[in-house]
This record gives sequence, structure tokens and C-alpha cells, in this order.
Amino acid sequence: MLENHLQSYDISCTSPSLNPFVRKWREQNRGVLGYLCNVPKEIIYAAGLLPFRLLGDTKPLKEAYAHFPSVFCHYSRSLVDLGIQGDFQHLDGIISINMCDTIVHLANAMQTSLDVPCFYFINRPHDNGVPAAHAFFRQEINKFKQFLETHTGKSITDLSLARSIRAYNQNRSLLKELYALRGEGDTPLLPGIAVNTIAYVSQVMPPDDNIQLLSGIIDDVCKQSKPTASKRPRIHISGSMLQDLSLISLVEKCGGIVVSDDLCSGLRLFWEQVNENGDPLDSLTDYYLNKMPCPAMHSKGIEEQRLADIIRLVRHYRADGVVFCLQKYCDTHQFDLPYLESCLKKEGIPVLNLEVDGAINPEQLRTRLQAFIEILS
Repeated sequence: MLENHLQSYDISCTSPSLNPFVRKWREQNRGVLGYLCNVPKEIIYAAGLLPFRLLGDTKPLKEAYAHFPSVFCHYSRSLVDLGIQGDFQHLDGIISINMCDTIVHLANAMQTSLDVPCFYFINRPHDNGVPAAHAFFRQEINKFKQFLETHTGKSITDLSLARSIRAYNQNRSLLKELYALRGEGDTPLLPGIAVNTIAYVSQVMPPDDNIQLLSGIIDDVCKQSKPTASKRPRIHISGSMLQDLSLISLVEKCGGIVVSDDLCSGLRLFWEQVNENGDPLDSLTDYYLNKMPCPAMHSKGIEEQRLADIIRLVRHYRADGVVFCLQKYCDTHQFDLPYLESCLKKEGIPVLNLEVDGAINPEQLRTRLQAFIEILS
């Protein structure tokens, strides 16, 4: 039964043209919107549309170089490449948001180079400590809601927003429970690759379907006999978008066990909850402005907060070391790295820094991972 549930999280689902949920929604004449980063997906779902996070892929690029500079990360270039090749033909639009400079340039490139029915860009403050930040972002979220109402011809009520928030909060709770089954005990009850794949593919599934699947997986795992305690080094993965999840498998083949992460395609997706009380748009404004930050935020003390978050997760999941896995040309995370690496070492936490550009090269990384894990042993 567990294997059947896990098969629903096939990595091919991250392609809109191959995703069975997208196909089903299209057959029901229901719209699908692709989105980037921290777009408030709850509003999209409340509008009766399927939010589909654009995750790209790790394949060699074919068309992107003619439309997008090579000094941007593979993640962004892969989206341009896929779009030009027609992979987004089943989308009714793409929603972007002001995060890092690359995402802003990506939005411009997609709007000018891709044949997609509509685009929308949300301005999000980079400093949540500015007094006007909340009011400004609240206004931007309301404008986005109005855009979707015009796009669909339907009103988005507070009740539909509340239901959508509740559904995604339940997704967050179940993913957090899944991470606990992997990382809080002496031995993970699920392989690291399985947990990260589930979190990754969850971003391209309807939340109500995902709730059923996640609940089934958790029930199945809890019924299994508990394995004996493992003495293998426990690893925390830190970084931005990790597209090639085979890195998780490689870490475990090299003798470690991945117990936690703070990836923007992993734990940062679900660690906090949206407040379900009060005005839904106020709650979404607070959540998306103040959730666990990435280095694209420039608020005062953001570096210290990022460091504290990583240390807290390392302590919570009892990790023995941290592996930074950063996208090549991801300036925001690369700027962040020297400070984080230095401070973690001062805390007595060993660190390994890996750079990836699309698909990982296991032969290049294996020796470094083996040496790092041997040190931790």
C-alpha cells in the first residue's frame, strides 16, 4: 500500500504536460496557473484554479541561451527552455513575484518569449521591517485577488479563501509530520529521497488530493515495524531550489542519512502555518511577508535569522553536519554562504559546500561527500 501511495509522487508530475492532475482539471474545464516562488497559492485555489509551481527540470538546455543569459541559475533557464518547447501549453497563465533579481528577469523573459495566455506580477517588499511593508503587500495581494476574479469571472469570497487556507495548512501539517517520521527518531522511517520527493511533487498537486495521499503514507509508515537505531552520520541539507533530488540518494549511498533540510523546495514550504482567524488577506499578507526567509529578503537582521533557523533545525533533528547545495549563479545564496559557513563552524557544526548546475555529477561529488561523512563518523 505504501508503494502505491509513493508512486503518485512521480517526478514526471513536475511537467504540466505529463501531470495527471493537470490533465484531469483540464478535462473538467478548470483552469491551471503556473506560479513562481512565494506566490500566495491559496488565492489561486480559492478562485477554483489549480496552482502549479514551476519547478523546471535538470535536462541539458536547448533553446534558452537565445532568450536568457547564461549567467542565471539553471532553474530559471530550464523554465525558459521548457516554455519555448511547449511544456506550458496546458497552463492558463503564469504568476510571478518580486523575489531575487533572477526571478524578476525570468518573468520578463517568459512574458516576451513564451506563448502563454496571461501573466501577472506581484510586487513583494524585500524588507518586512519597514512600517509600510505590510500595508503595501496587503494592497498587492488584494490587486492579485481582483485580477483572478476578472480572469475567472467569479468572486473570491472570504469563505473560499478560508477553505483554501485550511487545505494548505493541513498539507503543511502533514508534510511536517512526514519530516518528523524521517528525522526525529534514531533511524528514519522513510528514506530521505522519498520524503524530499513527496515535498517536491506536492507543489504540483491539488491540496485536497495531496491530503489524502499524505495521510495514507503516514498511516502506512506508522504501521511498519521500527528499524534498529542507526549510527550513520545525520545530514542537514541547506540551499535554494534542489532540482536533482538524486543528491539525497548520493549522500545516503556515501554512508550518511539525510534527516532535515531548509530548501525552498523542501522544509521552507511548510514550516509555518497561515493564521486561520481574522481577515484571510491579512493572514496571507503576514504569512508570505514573514515566513521562514530566504536570502532574497533584505530586512535588518535577516542573516542572523537565517543562521538561527539552520542551527535550530540542526539541533531539532540532531544533524551531525550541514551540506550546502547551492545553484551555480544563485547570487543571493552565494552571498549568504560565507557568513553562514563561518558561524556554523564556530558553533562546532561541520560544513560541506557543493555547487550544482542542473543535474548533479555523482562522480565529482562522491569523493567529497565520502570524505565529509568519514570525518563526521
